[in-house]
Amino acid sequence: MRLFTMRGLKWSLLLRVGVWLGMVGTSGGAYADAPVITAITPRGSSVTELTVTNCSDANFNQIIQLSTNLQDWSTITTYVYSATSPGENLKALVPATNEVCFYRAVSIPWQPRPLFGFAIATHTNFNANGKNILVDSFDSGDPSFSTYVTNAATGSNGVWMYNPAKGKAGGDVATRTGVAGSFTLGNMAICGHLYTGPGNQSNVVQMGPYGTVGDLAWRATNTGIEGNGTFTNWWQQTFSSTFPAVAAPTWVGNALPSVTTTGPYAGYIVIPQAGANSNYAVSILPSTPLYVVGPAQVWVKGSASLGVIIATTNGARLTLYVGTTTGIGDSITLAGNNNTVLNQPGYARKLQIFGLPSLTSLDLHGNAGWTACIYAPNTDIIAGAGGNNVQDCTGAV
Repeated sequence: MRLFTMRGLKWSLLLRVGVWLGMVGTSGGAYADAPVITAITPRGSSVTELTVTNCSDANFNQIIQLSTNLQDWSTITTYVYSATSPGENLKALVPATNEVCFYRAVSIPWQPRPLFGFAIATHTNFNANGKNILVDSFDSGDPSFSTYVTNAATGSNGVWMYNPAKGKAGGDVATRTGVAGSFTLGNMAICGHLYTGPGNQSNVVQMGPYGTVGDLAWRATNTGIEGNGTFTNWWQQTFSSTFPAVAAPTWVGNALPSVTTTGPYAGYIVIPQAGANSNYAVSILPSTPLYVVGPAQVWVKGSASLGVIIATTNGARLTLYVGTTTGIGDSITLAGNNNTVLNQPGYARKLQIFGLPSLTSLDLHGNAGWTACIYAPNTDIIAGAGGNNVQDCTGAV
């Protein structure tokens, strides 16, 4: 999914002591007013004083970049300008690394985006280590790009699931920053687009010899980034987004019911209970897996070790909130062989997990497989398989 389309360029030029300055047009058809930029570089000095005037567009960030050859641009990440009032003047001392340096202000708008518009989206660092890591996509509404699988837990009912032989190049990955070392692709394959903050490959995206970003057909015979340096580049340096904190639920939840001891759900906590409110609240989620048979919400005001099955009948779905609005140190664990089935087989939209500010760790390790949509903006996430084991993760993070 392409979220940005470059519509044009808009420039404000000023030559002063060997310094070229301009503004790059923003994406998506929205434009900031061109700021007036002045620069003073004293002879023999290693710094330049930039003054940016008339940054009156509050919905744009002005990010200063530097180049010595007008081809490779590096972001001066210390200076990210966000206007607060009309006619605002912003001053910054920036490095003058060569006798002739070029500067530009890149305007990036803050635009509303779908909550789960990417396979993976991060505030900052993304590191892929190891081998055989693949991100792609499928379409559960199209048999050409999915396979029908019977859910053994619920009898004849089934779901249209991901099949490696029917993948699509829609596994888009995004990270907000353009800081050196913030995105390490390693030998990972992204069958989709990569979005980062402004910069160039030498200081933003670190890749191994077999790392790839692009379409499936291109990846079959190539490595690197498809279309790199052209207008069809599968890596776009135009990503800028906010990740708002998750608010606490306003409802008062019931206590979770006891473990079922007989019948087809023996050994599970079944929710929602017949005739009961479908909202539940606990301090710590028990290790006993949940079996969801209808619409339900659970708020865990602490840590959670997950084992969840979502039935495919009766409109079953679970919205899971973990953590609180204050404090730190809460975690979600889905690791090893203990309670490792998380909504598989199932649809990701039927298990949505929201991490409140105190949730700072999410561990999806070992043979743990999951199908879910996860939004946890304060959380460090670790995911991986062990040895020759395959960890199949479906959804969005």
